[in-house]
This record gives sequence, structure tokens and C-alpha cells, in this order.
Amino acid sequence: LRMFKVNAKAALQPQTEIAGMWVECSPKTVEGFSAVGYFFGRDIHKATGVPVGMIHSSVSGTPAEYWVSLSGLQKEPAFPGYLETLRIRMANYDQESVKYSKELADYPAKLKEWDEQTGKVYNEALKAWGDENKKNKAEGKPQLLKPQPSVPKPTPPAVPERGAATQLFNAKIAPLIPYAIKGVIWYQGESNSRKPFEYRTLFSRLIADWREKWGEGDFPFLFVQIAPFNGNPPELREAQFLTWKKTANTAMAVITDSPAALHPAQKEPVGKRLALAARALAYGEKIEYSGPEYDSMKIDRNRVILSFKHVGSGLAAKDGPLKGFTIAGADKNFVDAQADIQGDSVVVTSDRVPVPVAVRYGWASIPDVNLWNKEGLPASPFRTDPESLTQDVSAPRRP
Repeated sequence: LRMFKVNAKAALQPQTEIAGMWVECSPKTVEGFSAVGYFFGRDIHKATGVPVGMIHSSVSGTPAEYWVSLSGLQKEPAFPGYLETLRIRMANYDQESVKYSKELADYPAKLKEWDEQTGKVYNEALKAWGDENKKNKAEGKPQLLKPQPSVPKPTPPAVPERGAATQLFNAKIAPLIPYAIKGVIWYQGESNSRKPFEYRTLFSRLIADWREKWGEGDFPFLFVQIAPFNGNPPELREAQFLTWKKTANTAMAVITDSPAALHPAQKEPVGKRLALAARALAYGEKIEYSGPEYDSMKIDRNRVILSFKHVGSGLAAKDGPLKGFTIAGADKNFVDAQADIQGDSVVVTSDRVPVPVAVRYGWASIPDVNLWNKEGLPASPFRTDPESLTQDVSAPRRP
């Protein structure tokens, strides 16, 4: 098992060379690997018995538009704003580069000045705060708020390429093409949470763009659905779910069973579920690689009958009665529903909704759900009325 970590930042023009090196996995080097990548590669190696190489090219907290090429964005008429921002950034690049060079040169002196005038006092305050809270915890007293420095600590200036669409494709993906690859695993989405309906188009455009650039056909593109977290809206999960349904040779690893966190610490289940998909799509194994996938609905008087793909050897309610389903009539007032597994279907009802028109499952930022298949894979949240809301939030993106 070996990993190549791409050492590059951002660029406004596609690059042709890249720095980095292949590292063999060992107890001494594994800490520097991608955790999801390690568990993924480990399982692929076990299943195939052949060496596995992974190219790790990522930047945390970045939106998908940073990872699409300029020509890729130009093919989609829905993205004029990204192209205009990029045009302005390129027009001002020389001026911003001069400013960046000056600020970068001044940064060490500013940091030293802060350390001498503020940092020493602040570090003492932090130590006293930690000691006091430790004492309070032992005595059962309330914890004190963390102190803040009297003057904010200086931060390094942002490189002038940052903040524009295409910048990470240019720096961290373009130089890899046409290196032969078997497929891609992708774990992103949180930074597009304010525009989940746009993400339906943006994410599928990214997949098509990479496949066009590599020229290897529709290679497997395997991705992780965002985790349960207050900042992760169900509409973003739906955008990922719909991308999976409409885009050939893709798979989605569902992690609704992860503890609620923006980046859950449990990486092994993520890597293992991605590896199952790779074994099926990239290596041709005849295995079930996905949890139940909502396919269609049928209304029978007061009942909604839901049909699924990827039921494997059967549907299952994990750890208790089936939960997470809501139902609504024409007024779209969704209420908690009774849900029961009947063969390969789920039947949903509620005494409060005599004439149902729609059902939702796990429709929350932190879904409380337990529909799985007997192969041990969870179902994705979904709604049977995906076109009922189509308005993105225009508030600023979370850092």
C-alpha cells in the first residue's frame, strides 16, 4: 500500500508539473496518510491481493467549484457568477501578488511583535484558565470561558489565487492528467451546504469534467454522503443522492450511523464502504455494495408503499422498530409515521394523514434513522417530493 500526497497550493492557470513522492505504508508512515484512504486501500489490497497506490490530493474546507476546470464550468450555463469572479481575480492578479509578497515579508515581524507584547501574557492566562478548570471539574463547579487575547494573533496573508473557482483543479488535479487511474473517491460537500440545489448540477458537472479530461471513459467515481451535523442540511444529502442515481458508474457511501460531527473521527467504516463499492464497480466482484436505495412509491388508500433497490438479502430495521419516516397529505404538513418492512418494501402510514401524497426519511440535519439491508449497509435519507423546494440560501458560506 502506497500513497502519493500532492504538495501544491492554488493556481489560476492549469499546471503541468507537481511536487510530491510515493510513500510506502508502514507503522512509521501511516500517520501521514489519509485515514479514509488508508482503510479504503487496505481493504482493496486484502480483496485483490495486489499492490494498491493512492494519490491523495485534497484541501479541507473547500467548495466543489474550486475543483472544476475552467472549460468544465463554461459548459454549464448555471455558473456565470463563478466565471465572473474568476475573471476579476485574474485581472487583479498582478496587483494582488505585489500586496501578498509585501504582507508575507512583514508577517514574521508582526508575529514576533505579537508574541512579545501579547502572546506571553495570553499564554499565562491560558495556563491559569486550564488549571482553574481542572480544579473546577474535580470539585463539580462550572467551567470557565476560555480567555481571548487582548489583540488578535496575526494570521498569514491569503495567497492571491485563493477564493476563486478552478484554483485547486489547476494546481492539484490538472498536473495529474493523464496519469492512469482506476477511479476516484471523493469526500466533500459541507462547504457547499448553503447552495444544495446548485450542488445537484455542480457535483455532476465536476464528475463529467474529470472524466472528460482523463479520457478513460466513465471510470468509477465513489463518494461519501455528508455526515450528520447541524450545519449539514438534508437538501445537500439529497443532491448527492440524486447525483448517484443519475450518474453512471458512481456509488455513494452513506454514514448516517456516524456520531454527529462535521468530520466524524470514525474513518474505518467510511473507507470500508467505499472499498465495497470499488470492489463491485472497479474490480467486478458480485457483491452488495450499497444500502437500500429509494426507487419508487405507490399510494394505496392511506398507505404509501416504498420500493427500493440494493435490498441485498433483505431489508432490516437496526436496533429496534423502524424509525425516521414522516408522511404528509396535500398540505405538505409532515408528521411522524408508522413504517413497517414488508418483503422488499416499506409501508408507511399515519392516522393523521388519511390521504397521503409524500413521504420523507431521515429529513433532518442529524437524521435519527435505522433502515439497513441485511448486508449491514444503511439507507440514504430521501424524500418522494424532491422538487417541492428549490430555493438555495444566499447567506455567506461557513468557513
